[in-house]
Amino acid sequence: MDKKWRVFFYFLLFSTLTLNGCGEKVPAAVEEPVEEVVVEQVEELAYDFYCPLDGQGLEEEIQVRPIAVMLGNNPSARPQYGMAEADLVYEFPAEGGITRFMTIYYHQQAAKIGPVRSARPYFIDRALDWDGVYVHVGQSPQAQVYFKNNKVAHIDEFSNSKFFWRDKSRKAPDNLFTSTDLLRERMKGLNYEREIKLMPFQFATEPLGEKGQAALKIEINYPEKMNRAVFEYLPEQNVYQRFTGGKPHLDGETNKQLQASNIIVQYVTSKVLDKEGRLEVNMFGQGEIDFISGGRVIKGTWEKEQLREPTYYYDLEGNPLTFSPGQTWIQIVDKNTKVVVSP
Repeated sequence: MDKKWRVFFYFLLFSTLTLNGCGEKVPAAVEEPVEEVVVEQVEELAYDFYCPLDGQGLEEEIQVRPIAVMLGNNPSARPQYGMAEADLVYEFPAEGGITRFMTIYYHQQAAKIGPVRSARPYFIDRALDWDGVYVHVGQSPQAQVYFKNNKVAHIDEFSNSKFFWRDKSRKAPDNLFTSTDLLRERMKGLNYEREIKLMPFQFATEPLGEKGQAALKIEINYPEKMNRAVFEYLPEQNVYQRFTGGKPHLDGETNKQLQASNIIVQYVTSKVLDKEGRLEVNMFGQGEIDFISGGRVIKGTWEKEQLREPTYYYDLEGNPLTFSPGQTWIQIVDKNTKVVVSP
Protein backbone atom coordinates (compact mmCIF):
# COMPACT_ATOMS: atom_id res chain seq x y z
CA MET A 1 0.00 0.00 0.00
CA ASP A 2 1.55 3.32 -1.01
CA LYS A 3 1.86 6.28 1.30
CA LYS A 4 -1.16 8.11 -0.11
CA TRP A 5 -3.58 5.25 0.57
CA ARG A 6 -2.07 4.55 4.03
CA VAL A 7 -2.85 8.13 5.10
CA PHE A 8 -6.44 7.86 3.88
CA PHE A 9 -6.85 4.47 5.64
CA TYR A 10 -5.64 5.79 9.03
CA PHE A 11 -7.85 8.89 8.71
CA LEU A 12 -10.91 6.74 8.04
CA LEU A 13 -10.10 4.44 10.99
CA PHE A 14 -9.61 7.40 13.38
CA SER A 15 -12.93 8.94 12.34
CA THR A 16 -14.78 5.67 12.96
CA LEU A 17 -13.21 5.15 16.41
CA THR A 18 -13.96 8.73 17.40
CA LEU A 19 -17.63 8.46 16.47
CA ASN A 20 -18.08 5.09 18.21
CA GLY A 21 -16.28 6.21 21.33
CA CYS A 22 -18.44 9.23 21.97
CA GLY A 23 -22.06 9.24 23.21
CA GLU A 24 -24.86 10.33 20.99
CA LYS A 25 -25.14 14.04 20.80
CA VAL A 26 -28.44 15.40 22.16
CA PRO A 27 -29.84 17.78 19.63
CA ALA A 28 -30.39 21.27 20.96
CA ALA A 29 -33.94 21.92 22.10
CA VAL A 30 -35.90 23.91 19.63
CA GLU A 31 -38.42 26.21 21.24
CA GLU A 32 -41.79 25.94 19.57
CA PRO A 33 -43.52 29.25 19.06
CA VAL A 34 -46.19 29.86 21.70
CA GLU A 35 -49.53 30.48 20.11
CA GLU A 36 -51.01 33.65 21.54
CA VAL A 37 -54.54 33.12 22.89
CA VAL A 38 -56.85 35.96 22.06
CA VAL A 39 -59.75 36.31 24.48
CA GLU A 40 -62.67 38.02 22.85
CA GLN A 41 -64.48 40.51 24.99
CA VAL A 42 -68.20 39.74 24.73
CA GLU A 43 -70.24 42.80 25.47
CA GLU A 44 -73.62 42.39 27.02
CA LEU A 45 -76.17 44.22 24.97
CA ALA A 46 -77.65 47.10 26.87
CA TYR A 47 -81.02 48.41 25.80
CA ASP A 48 -82.70 51.70 26.47
CA PHE A 49 -86.09 50.01 26.55
CA TYR A 50 -87.45 46.76 27.94
CA CYS A 51 -90.79 45.01 27.62
CA PRO A 52 -92.66 45.53 30.91
CA LEU A 53 -94.26 42.07 30.64
CA ASP A 54 -91.35 39.76 29.77
CA GLY A 55 -88.25 41.87 30.41
CA GLN A 56 -86.86 41.46 26.89
CA GLY A 57 -84.65 44.25 25.55
CA LEU A 58 -86.21 46.43 22.85
CA GLU A 59 -84.64 48.52 20.10
CA GLU A 60 -87.26 51.22 20.54
CA GLU A 61 -90.04 52.16 22.88
CA ILE A 62 -93.33 50.34 22.30
CA GLN A 63 -96.31 52.65 21.79
CA VAL A 64 -99.23 50.25 21.42
CA ARG A 65 -101.92 48.65 23.56
CA PRO A 66 -101.62 45.02 24.57
CA ILE A 67 -103.85 42.48 22.83
CA ALA A 68 -105.56 39.77 24.92
CA VAL A 69 -106.84 36.75 22.97
CA MET A 70 -109.04 33.93 24.31
CA LEU A 71 -107.90 30.42 23.31
CA GLY A 72 -109.48 27.01 23.80
CA ASN A 73 -107.77 24.14 25.60
CA ASN A 74 -109.92 21.09 25.02
CA PRO A 75 -108.03 18.29 23.19
CA SER A 76 -109.54 19.22 19.81
CA ALA A 77 -108.15 22.75 20.25
CA ARG A 78 -104.58 21.46 20.39
CA PRO A 79 -102.06 22.30 19.26
CA GLN A 80 -102.70 25.97 19.82
CA TYR A 81 -100.97 28.62 17.75
CA GLY A 82 -99.35 31.85 18.89
CA MET A 83 -98.76 30.85 22.51
CA ALA A 84 -94.96 30.76 22.22
CA GLU A 85 -94.97 34.37 20.94
CA ALA A 86 -97.08 35.75 23.79
CA ASP A 87 -95.43 38.02 26.36
CA LEU A 88 -97.68 36.64 29.08
CA VAL A 89 -100.07 33.65 29.32
CA TYR A 90 -103.02 33.06 31.66
CA GLU A 91 -104.79 29.76 32.23
CA PHE A 92 -108.26 29.86 33.79
CA PRO A 93 -110.76 27.24 34.92
CA ALA A 94 -113.91 27.19 32.81
CA GLU A 95 -117.16 25.23 32.78
CA GLY A 96 -117.10 21.46 32.99
CA GLY A 97 -113.67 21.31 34.60
CA ILE A 98 -111.84 22.37 31.42
CA THR A 99 -109.51 25.36 31.15
CA ARG A 100 -108.96 28.16 28.67
CA PHE A 101 -106.02 30.43 27.94
CA MET A 102 -105.64 34.14 27.44
CA THR A 103 -102.47 35.21 25.63
CA ILE A 104 -101.16 38.78 25.92
CA TYR A 105 -99.22 40.37 23.04
CA TYR A 106 -97.37 43.64 23.56
CA HIS A 107 -94.04 43.70 21.72
CA GLN A 108 -94.27 40.18 20.27
CA GLN A 109 -95.87 39.34 16.92
CA ALA A 110 -97.75 36.17 15.97
CA ALA A 111 -98.76 35.25 12.42
CA LYS A 112 -101.38 32.75 13.60
CA ILE A 113 -103.25 32.82 16.91
CA GLY A 114 -105.92 30.39 17.96
CA PRO A 115 -108.24 28.69 18.10
CA VAL A 116 -110.09 31.76 19.35
CA ARG A 117 -112.92 31.09 21.80
CA SER A 118 -115.70 32.95 23.63
CA ALA A 119 -115.65 35.54 26.40
CA ARG A 120 -116.17 35.14 30.14
CA PRO A 121 -116.33 38.07 32.61
CA TYR A 122 -113.32 37.05 34.69
CA PHE A 123 -111.20 36.72 31.55
CA ILE A 124 -112.07 40.30 30.66
CA ASP A 125 -111.06 41.43 34.16
CA ARG A 126 -107.51 40.21 33.50
CA ALA A 127 -107.36 41.92 30.09
CA LEU A 128 -108.19 45.18 31.87
CA ASP A 129 -105.18 44.62 34.16
CA TRP A 130 -103.12 45.74 31.17
CA ASP A 131 -105.65 48.07 29.48
CA GLY A 132 -105.69 45.46 26.74
CA VAL A 133 -107.98 45.04 23.75
CA TYR A 134 -109.91 41.83 24.39
CA VAL A 135 -110.36 39.42 21.44
CA HIS A 136 -112.99 36.67 21.36
CA VAL A 137 -115.76 34.99 19.36
CA GLY A 138 -119.13 35.33 21.06
CA GLN A 139 -119.67 35.35 24.80
CA SER A 140 -121.52 33.75 27.68
CA PRO A 141 -124.77 35.41 28.87
CA GLN A 142 -122.83 36.79 31.82
CA ALA A 143 -120.18 38.30 29.56
CA GLN A 144 -122.90 39.87 27.40
CA VAL A 145 -124.16 41.72 30.49
CA TYR A 146 -120.56 42.61 31.40
CA PHE A 147 -119.99 44.29 28.03
CA LYS A 148 -123.20 46.30 28.43
CA ASN A 149 -122.29 47.49 31.93
CA ASN A 150 -118.61 48.22 31.33
CA LYS A 151 -116.88 50.11 28.58
CA VAL A 152 -114.49 47.50 27.17
CA ALA A 153 -112.36 47.74 24.03
CA HIS A 154 -112.99 44.36 22.44
CA ILE A 155 -113.02 42.68 19.03
CA ASP A 156 -115.66 39.99 18.51
CA GLU A 157 -115.36 37.84 15.38
CA PHE A 158 -119.13 37.95 14.96
CA SER A 159 -118.94 41.61 13.90
CA ASN A 160 -115.35 41.64 12.64
CA SER A 161 -115.07 38.48 10.57
CA LYS A 162 -112.77 40.12 8.01
CA PHE A 163 -109.98 40.02 10.58
CA PHE A 164 -110.24 36.28 11.30
CA TRP A 165 -110.18 33.11 9.23
CA ARG A 166 -111.32 29.52 9.50
CA ASP A 167 -108.78 26.70 9.20
CA LYS A 168 -110.47 24.12 6.95
CA SER A 169 -108.32 21.32 8.35
CA ARG A 170 -110.12 21.66 11.70
CA LYS A 171 -113.70 21.37 12.85
CA ALA A 172 -115.68 24.18 14.46
CA PRO A 173 -115.53 25.61 17.06
CA ASP A 174 -111.78 24.93 17.22
CA ASN A 175 -110.91 26.33 13.79
CA LEU A 176 -111.00 30.12 14.17
CA PHE A 177 -107.69 32.02 13.92
CA THR A 178 -106.33 35.54 13.68
CA SER A 179 -102.95 37.34 13.83
CA THR A 180 -101.43 40.32 15.59
CA ASP A 181 -101.17 42.18 12.27
CA LEU A 182 -104.90 41.75 11.53
CA LEU A 183 -105.87 42.68 15.07
CA ARG A 184 -103.74 45.84 15.11
CA GLU A 185 -105.21 46.83 11.76
CA ARG A 186 -108.70 46.48 13.23
CA MET A 187 -107.71 48.30 16.42
CA LYS A 188 -106.68 51.32 14.35
CA GLY A 189 -109.99 51.25 12.49
CA LEU A 190 -111.90 51.20 15.80
CA ASN A 191 -109.67 53.92 17.31
CA TYR A 192 -108.56 51.46 20.00
CA GLU A 193 -104.85 51.88 19.37
CA ARG A 194 -103.09 54.37 21.61
CA GLU A 195 -99.98 54.77 23.68
CA ILE A 196 -100.28 53.57 27.26
CA LYS A 197 -97.97 53.26 30.24
CA LEU A 198 -97.94 49.79 31.72
CA MET A 199 -97.00 49.02 35.30
CA PRO A 200 -93.92 46.85 34.64
CA PHE A 201 -92.83 43.69 36.38
CA GLN A 202 -89.37 43.82 37.95
CA PHE A 203 -86.73 41.55 36.41
CA ALA A 204 -83.40 40.01 37.49
CA THR A 205 -81.18 37.15 36.29
CA GLU A 206 -81.71 35.06 39.45
CA PRO A 207 -84.75 36.59 41.14
CA LEU A 208 -85.06 34.04 43.94
CA GLY A 209 -81.43 33.02 44.43
CA GLU A 210 -81.48 30.52 47.30
CA LYS A 211 -84.81 31.70 48.71
CA GLY A 212 -87.63 29.26 49.32
CA GLN A 213 -87.46 25.60 48.41
CA ALA A 214 -86.41 23.63 45.34
CA ALA A 215 -89.15 23.39 42.70
CA LEU A 216 -88.27 21.05 39.86
CA LYS A 217 -91.80 19.88 39.05
CA ILE A 218 -95.19 21.58 39.45
CA GLU A 219 -98.44 19.66 39.05
CA ILE A 220 -101.71 21.63 38.82
CA ASN A 221 -104.68 19.30 39.10
CA TYR A 222 -107.50 21.13 37.31
CA PRO A 223 -110.76 19.15 37.67
CA GLU A 224 -110.69 17.70 34.16
CA LYS A 225 -107.78 15.29 33.73
CA MET A 226 -107.23 16.28 30.09
CA ASN A 227 -106.43 19.83 31.27
CA ARG A 228 -104.12 19.05 34.15
CA ALA A 229 -100.95 21.09 33.81
CA VAL A 230 -97.39 20.04 34.66
CA PHE A 231 -94.18 22.07 34.49
CA GLU A 232 -90.74 20.41 34.67
CA TYR A 233 -87.55 22.41 35.23
CA LEU A 234 -84.65 22.36 32.75
CA PRO A 235 -81.69 23.78 34.73
CA GLU A 236 -79.39 24.11 31.71
CA GLN A 237 -81.93 26.47 30.10
CA ASN A 238 -83.41 27.89 33.31
CA VAL A 239 -86.95 27.30 32.03
CA TYR A 240 -89.87 25.01 32.75
CA GLN A 241 -91.22 22.68 30.06
CA ARG A 242 -95.00 22.49 30.00
CA PHE A 243 -97.22 19.41 29.75
CA THR A 244 -101.00 19.29 29.46
CA GLY A 245 -103.25 16.25 29.78
CA GLY A 246 -100.18 14.07 30.38
CA LYS A 247 -98.49 15.02 27.09
CA PRO A 248 -95.91 17.65 26.07
CA HIS A 249 -97.74 20.90 25.32
CA LEU A 250 -96.63 21.76 21.80
CA ASP A 251 -96.76 24.94 19.76
CA GLY A 252 -98.71 24.43 16.55
CA GLU A 253 -96.35 26.49 14.40
CA THR A 254 -92.98 25.07 15.49
CA ASN A 255 -94.04 21.75 17.06
CA LYS A 256 -91.74 22.66 19.97
CA GLN A 257 -92.70 22.23 23.59
CA LEU A 258 -93.97 25.37 25.31
CA GLN A 259 -91.81 26.78 28.09
CA ALA A 260 -92.13 29.23 30.98
CA SER A 261 -89.48 31.31 32.71
CA ASN A 262 -91.80 32.13 35.62
CA ILE A 263 -95.00 30.59 36.97
CA ILE A 264 -97.51 32.15 39.33
CA VAL A 265 -100.14 29.87 40.81
CA GLN A 266 -102.87 32.29 41.92
CA TYR A 267 -105.42 30.89 44.38
CA VAL A 268 -108.95 32.32 44.08
CA THR A 269 -112.53 31.48 45.03
CA SER A 270 -115.11 30.34 42.48
CA LYS A 271 -118.66 29.03 42.21
CA VAL A 272 -120.92 27.55 39.55
CA LEU A 273 -123.43 30.03 38.08
CA ASP A 274 -125.78 28.02 35.83
CA LYS A 275 -126.73 24.58 34.59
CA GLU A 276 -124.08 24.85 31.88
CA GLY A 277 -121.46 24.89 34.62
CA ARG A 278 -120.24 28.42 33.87
CA LEU A 279 -118.22 29.89 36.71
CA GLU A 280 -117.96 33.06 38.67
CA VAL A 281 -114.29 33.50 39.58
CA ASN A 282 -113.43 36.15 42.14
CA MET A 283 -110.10 37.81 41.45
CA PHE A 284 -110.63 40.98 43.47
CA GLY A 285 -109.34 41.60 46.98
CA GLN A 286 -106.39 39.54 48.21
CA GLY A 287 -105.21 35.97 48.14
CA GLU A 288 -102.26 33.58 48.15
CA ILE A 289 -99.82 32.59 45.43
CA ASP A 290 -96.98 30.20 44.75
CA PHE A 291 -94.21 31.87 42.76
CA ILE A 292 -91.87 29.56 40.85
CA SER A 293 -88.73 30.68 39.01
CA GLY A 294 -85.20 29.38 38.48
CA GLY A 295 -85.90 26.02 40.12
CA ARG A 296 -87.18 27.60 43.36
CA VAL A 297 -90.60 28.34 44.88
CA ILE A 298 -91.73 30.86 47.46
CA LYS A 299 -95.10 31.74 48.95
CA GLY A 300 -96.59 35.16 48.37
CA THR A 301 -99.77 37.16 47.96
CA TRP A 302 -101.82 38.85 45.24
CA GLU A 303 -103.90 41.99 45.47
CA LYS A 304 -106.38 43.74 43.16
CA GLU A 305 -108.74 46.47 44.35
CA GLN A 306 -109.97 48.25 41.20
CA LEU A 307 -111.18 46.94 37.84
CA ARG A 308 -108.85 49.04 35.71
CA GLU A 309 -105.65 48.57 37.63
CA PRO A 310 -103.15 45.69 37.63
CA THR A 311 -103.09 42.72 39.92
CA TYR A 312 -100.07 43.16 42.20
CA TYR A 313 -97.93 40.24 43.33
CA TYR A 314 -95.78 40.25 46.49
CA ASP A 315 -93.56 37.99 48.55
CA LEU A 316 -94.51 37.34 52.20
CA GLU A 317 -92.48 40.38 53.32
CA GLY A 318 -94.62 42.63 51.13
CA ASN A 319 -91.98 43.22 48.43
CA PRO A 320 -93.03 43.20 44.76
CA LEU A 321 -91.98 39.98 43.03
CA THR A 322 -88.92 39.98 40.80
CA PHE A 323 -89.11 37.83 37.66
CA SER A 324 -86.63 36.11 35.34
CA PRO A 325 -86.71 37.64 31.84
CA GLY A 326 -88.93 35.57 29.59
CA GLN A 327 -92.50 34.34 29.35
CA THR A 328 -94.58 34.16 32.53
CA TRP A 329 -97.54 31.83 33.01
CA ILE A 330 -100.22 32.83 35.52
CA GLN A 331 -102.22 29.78 36.54
CA ILE A 332 -105.57 30.77 38.05
CA VAL A 333 -106.83 27.98 40.33
CA ASP A 334 -109.65 27.57 42.81
CA LYS A 335 -108.24 27.51 46.34
CA ASN A 336 -109.37 23.87 46.67
CA THR A 337 -107.35 22.74 43.64
CA LYS A 338 -104.53 20.35 44.48
CA VAL A 339 -101.16 21.80 43.47
CA VAL A 340 -98.02 19.73 44.07
CA VAL A 341 -94.55 21.31 43.97
CA SER A 342 -91.75 18.72 44.04
CA PRO A 343 -88.02 19.28 44.71
